[in-house]
Amino acid sequence: YSNLHETMNTGFEITRNIDEIKKLAIPNLDGFRLINSDDIIYCEADGNYTHIYLTGKQKLIATRVLGGIQNLLTDFGGFLRIHHSFLINYREVNQYMRGEGGHVVMSDGSEVTVSRNKKEILLQYIMNNH
Repeated sequence: YSNLHETMNTGFEITRNIDEIKKLAIPNLDGFRLINSDDIIYCEADGNYTHIYLTGKQKLIATRVLGGIQNLLTDFGGFLRIHHSFLINYREVNQYMRGEGGHVVMSDGSEVTVSRNKKEILLQYIMNNH
């Protein structure tokens, strides 16, 4: 599974390491936008749409519910559902602030709420990955 083999019409075989493939197609109103999974800071649910906040102060509106975006990102690792409305890229978390559920401060300075029932999952993930 670590290598993807493709045979072209010319008979040449191309080998690509799947770990290097970090682009994913995000459906939007115009079609699809290809983005690098590492560029995602966090995602926020908005009804049948998801707002995806990217590095460089970019924002993309996807025509999928947050659960659908979460499914697209499962193979990339490091993405955590910390609230019914939020999915974060753990690599972009700068700080955790205590509270009922608390919140995380992301690399772009935005604060994302952690739900009470997801707090333990987040704290466990932090402890296991540092």
